[in-house]
Amino acid sequence: GANCTGNVNSAQPDFTLTYSAGTDYNLYVYAESDADTTLVVLSPDGWLCDDDSHGNFNPGVLIETPRTGDYMIWVGNYDQGVAQAVLGISEQ
Repeated sequence: GANCTGNVNSAQPDFTLTYSAGTDYNLYVYAESDADTTLVVLSPDGWLCDDDSHGNFNPGVLIETPRTGDYMIWVGNYDQGVAQAVLGISEQ
């Protein structure tokens, strides 16, 4: 979509998180790489995208008051091609 930058390699997510919501937690999804990576998350509430919020060239998505359900996650590359990355998921 217009708010998402970069490219993903597949229609299938790189990772699916089945999440059980607790109380007073935020969910944070991020990627770290030497390349300029992007992040796309399909949450129970819709699409979320990011390019550089987790630092230089690293994406991060903060989901405040996440709902129980599946979170499909794609790690992409700002440019064409494939980048090696580490996916991180945290409750804050």
